Amino acid sequence: MRSRYSAYTLRKSGYIVETSLQREDLSSLEEHMRFIHYFRLEIVETRRGSALDRKGTVEFRAYYEEGKKRGVLYERSAFLKRKGRWYYDPKNSLILSQDPRKIGHSRDG
Repeated sequence: MRSRYSAYTLRKSGYIVETSLQREDLSSLEEHMRFIHYFRLEIVETRRGSALDRKGTVEFRAYYEEGKKRGVLYERSAFLKRKGRWYYDPKNSLILSQDPRKIGHSRDG
């Protein structure tokens, strides 16, 4: 999961596509990456996902800037391991909230 976050921050769209179980729209993904800058990742909880597991979930908050707004994406991501490699499972992942805010007017300062 951290590697996918890093790929978003570094704008490595190919890695995002390669590590997803569902086909990603590359042009939409690259458009998203042009306007969104992720600057902080907070892992809230992990369930399973060790070397011996075949499934795992990660609950996280990803902090981002989009133009003059800041926001927080709060998500529970599901992952499946296939042939020793972890893949993002969007069908079993859930966005818990997405809170865009103006810079300087956030509730947490």
